[in-house]
Amino acid sequence: MKISKVLYVIFILLIGTKARVSAQKTYVAAVHGVLDLRNQPINDKIELTGNWLFYWNQLINPTDTTAIKDRLLVEFPFKWSGYTWRGKKLPAFGYGTYRLKILLPQKHGELKLAMPDVYSAYRLYINKKLVSSNGKVTTSRKGFEGHWEYHAVDLPSSDTINITLQVSNFIHSKGGISKPIFIGPAERIDLARHRAEGIDLMLTGCLLMGGLFFLVYTCWAAVIKPFYFLPCSR
Repeated sequence: MKISKVLYVIFILLIGTKARVSAQKTYVAAVHGVLDLRNQPINDKIELTGNWLFYWNQLINPTDTTAIKDRLLVEFPFKWSGYTWRGKKLPAFGYGTYRLKILLPQKHGELKLAMPDVYSAYRLYINKKLVSSNGKVTTSRKGFEGHWEYHAVDLPSSDTINITLQVSNFIHSKGGISKPIFIGPAERIDLARHRAEGIDLMLTGCLLMGGLFFLVYTCWAAVIKPFYFLPCSR
């Protein structure tokens, strides 16, 4: 039982470590679809939170310059499933487009964007260029393919970053994106990912060790306990 207590303590400590690692970020919020970082030192991870533009049931191309109707201002990250719009709750199955403009200092170092998995497929455009995708984005179930995988992409050296994120979902009970997107110095983004992967690996190892310990203990108890009731011969 002492071993199980030790494993439990290690598990709790690792959970706390992971929470601290994920909490190490700079907080600046976007307003009306624009995140102004021109006076913000970019020396750590920055969460792209705040008001993004969202277009329900529209796959907006990054080259579209005409006025687009029916846009919403949503607090990012944003899952559309269950969101009330025009008196009705949006279903999990559907598609939409997220947009954000980032204003950067004229001079900045090499930056990366950390793109998490979404529900359940996406195409990510940076300044009109497709830089990352997961699964196959469609407007119906036909041909749809979901996929969940983390990606990190290099950002251009421009002082203006236009993000267009197309998301569709026709397989999951949730639709949209629930995890934050980060930008930051390339080495910070890579380091944060390596740390998260290492912690996940340690947590998995602890769970496997704990499960193996209880399995061995259960088998041992099943074999040894019956001998306690055998009569003693003199």
